Amino acid sequence: MTTPDVHAKQIVELGYAVFPSLLSAACISSLRSAAQGKRVSGAMYVMGADLLVTHPEIILPLVTSAAVLDTLEQIVGPFVQLDNVLLMGIAVDCPADICWHRDPYGSVPAGPDFQRPMSLNLLVYLQDLTDSAGPLRVIPGSHRCPLLMTEKEHQLPHAREQMIHARAGDGVLIHNNLVHSRSRNKSRSDRIYLSIVYSLTCMRPAMDPDAPGLKAIADEIRNTGNPRLMRLFGDDRSAAQRYNCGFMSDEADLWRAWIAEERELLASAAALARRP
Repeated sequence: MTTPDVHAKQIVELGYAVFPSLLSAACISSLRSAAQGKRVSGAMYVMGADLLVTHPEIILPLVTSAAVLDTLEQIVGPFVQLDNVLLMGIAVDCPADICWHRDPYGSVPAGPDFQRPMSLNLLVYLQDLTDSAGPLRVIPGSHRCPLLMTEKEHQLPHAREQMIHARAGDGVLIHNNLVHSRSRNKSRSDRIYLSIVYSLTCMRPAMDPDAPGLKAIADEIRNTGNPRLMRLFGDDRSAAQRYNCGFMSDEADLWRAWIAEERELLASAAALARRP
């Protein structure tokens, strides 16, 4: 299995990393059924963040995946927040084709140095991305390149593009400055996928954390006392200290120290809870 270290290195170097088998066949079937209620023939359609409320048994384990969060924290530090969860569908008769873009809060990189992303998008596919279903197109390294395109070039294949033929249940984590695109769906079924956007805890999330169903989930997570999960739902109690850490030490070293401290505290609390 690929480790968080390897995944983080891939995102730094390439701008994306593939996480195999994040969803089971049963979860995929359930989410595809949920999407049918939002289906619009001939178009792209969306089911919003209420997925956390309607399908918590699927979405919560996915958004809190240790493999994904461990990777994210290596890239942006212990500041990971859930920004939004969307279920996206592209109908079989939808004309949507190539459309190169960067993701929310992205920008054109100034040069080849790696920039800490403002957000990362985890795309989890609910069918195999065959040539007919439409693979994900990426331009590796474009998150570290001031790549610009004309209006016409936005709809054309790119000389440096790579096709990602993800399998059903796989996730692709994307730096928000990576230039990427869908492909035309030429299959006999809708192409459906989850878009899970993570941002920094200093930012306002796209979804409303005070919505009735989401607030109940956040309150339940707050009761666990797990700082990583609390941050994920907008409760970052170390923000003031850590966002103004003095900048006299390497940030990555500080991140590792803070994460190790949190894990040690959680392990100690769990050990105490197990005592008779």
